[in-house]
Amino acid sequence: MIEQPSTSNKENEQISIELLLPRKEVLKPNGPNSAFAEAPFQSGEFAEQELQTQLLVAKEIVRQAIQIDYFPDATTEANLAGDCFTSAKYLVEYLEKLGVSGKTHLVSVRRNPFNGEKHKSTRHVVVLHEHNGIFRTVDPTAMVGYGYGSVGCECTFKDGVLVGLGEEQPIYEHIELLTDKDKEAIEKINKLRREYYTTGKVDIEGADLLRREVEASVGGDYMSSWVSEIYYVLAMTYLSQGEVGKYQEFSARVVDLDPFKPKVAEISETQETTKEKVRIAMEAYTHEVLEITRKWQEDVKKIWSEGNQAKYHEALEKMQWIFRELKSIGHISDPIPTFNLNSKLVAVYNLNPRALHEAHLTAAWIKPNSSRMGVWATAHEAIRRVGPIVAEYEFNPGIPGDYGEIPIYFTHPHALKPENRKAYTGPSTIMLINADPEEVDLAKKKFRAEWGRIISQKNGLSIPWFDGTSLRWNRFVTNYIHSTDNAAESVVHFTLAYPHLSLVNRWNYPHPNL
Repeated sequence: MIEQPSTSNKENEQISIELLLPRKEVLKPNGPNSAFAEAPFQSGEFAEQELQTQLLVAKEIVRQAIQIDYFPDATTEANLAGDCFTSAKYLVEYLEKLGVSGKTHLVSVRRNPFNGEKHKSTRHVVVLHEHNGIFRTVDPTAMVGYGYGSVGCECTFKDGVLVGLGEEQPIYEHIELLTDKDKEAIEKINKLRREYYTTGKVDIEGADLLRREVEASVGGDYMSSWVSEIYYVLAMTYLSQGEVGKYQEFSARVVDLDPFKPKVAEISETQETTKEKVRIAMEAYTHEVLEITRKWQEDVKKIWSEGNQAKYHEALEKMQWIFRELKSIGHISDPIPTFNLNSKLVAVYNLNPRALHEAHLTAAWIKPNSSRMGVWATAHEAIRRVGPIVAEYEFNPGIPGDYGEIPIYFTHPHALKPENRKAYTGPSTIMLINADPEEVDLAKKKFRAEWGRIISQKNGLSIPWFDGTSLRWNRFVTNYIHSTDNAAESVVHFTLAYPHLSLVNRWNYPHPNL
């Protein structure tokens, strides 16, 4: 299935870059009772923060503000819509706007550095930050996967290789600085890809001219995956016109440049030698993925079995890596959940604060005690009256997952308290409502006040619980309905059942305007 590019509507076009990439004066510390209380930037002013914190905050702002578009061009990028390349370019500008010290470079990296030497490059671009001879990679890519959203460790950099200064290893080891010609080539290739994936065809003469121009200008084989995309578009266009010989010629070149092209191997007209190259590359890649994900799985299970709260974020990060890599080799066949946000289907890993903000959506939960007290239907109706419920599902957030993880722990630091976990161990209804947070909040509070007569809203009283024991009533926890304060929190709390696919978690700095 072809992924279609996003289209800008009038509402999106009115979103200002100033709103999406706010001035440093707008960036404020997180409060101790916030869902993001353990995120970077806890006190003081942004300008006073350590460099690591400034980089973490800046990349998170970009990551949460960008509108995903897998085939960006100049028009979409002007609206802060695009891919990793777009995100990296905007991060460079934003770091300068914030006055963050140091130099920045756009660099090509191997998206999966554990792929062995055969995988020389991928179509992945991040920012290399340099300050006083110390280098860090900063990846603001608004997707879920290995390295995405990371700020690398302090490194030295020589001959295209980063070496960590301490025990920590760099996320991306092999990198290449992009030249101006490389950047120009990427922009032209993305424009060509947009044309093809939008219309299903391109002008062969013009595309072939671009191919020759790019091959003559790019800096080295680190651009091979980008060049491979031109050949792929040409190959598929030739195939659609019935020119099998040309298709075979160009598809062979596609795989020479980037052998990780299983779709090419599935086409009957592809030559057997080309298919074999893909098969060999994918077998090696699959072996390496299975090897590294087994290690990650062991790490994650250990963290949860030991109850090491300081490493819960690391565990979540590796859970995301595991899913993404196993999905890429076909070892996970389950479809990615998608949600209809105002007539636009959005994959769960593309839900970011901007997406919810523009769709005018707020997350809310009907808590387990609503079911226990027999008021679920009334609570649901109270929320529905505020605005249309565009998405909802049932989930028990207190039950351990495949690795022993407790989903409710990913939503708020206070959820780590045993009594709070117990309060959320039961049937919950997770919703997105077409309404502002303030509107949902008023409806929530009104319901709590009206139905508080069922039981006195004083701590210390108990109610029978699902596990046969009793639960102490706590007006801050067992209060029927929960709603979020902003779009950043809505992402975290709506994706309660999908932490391995959630772009934002409670350890991320929340976008102040979204």
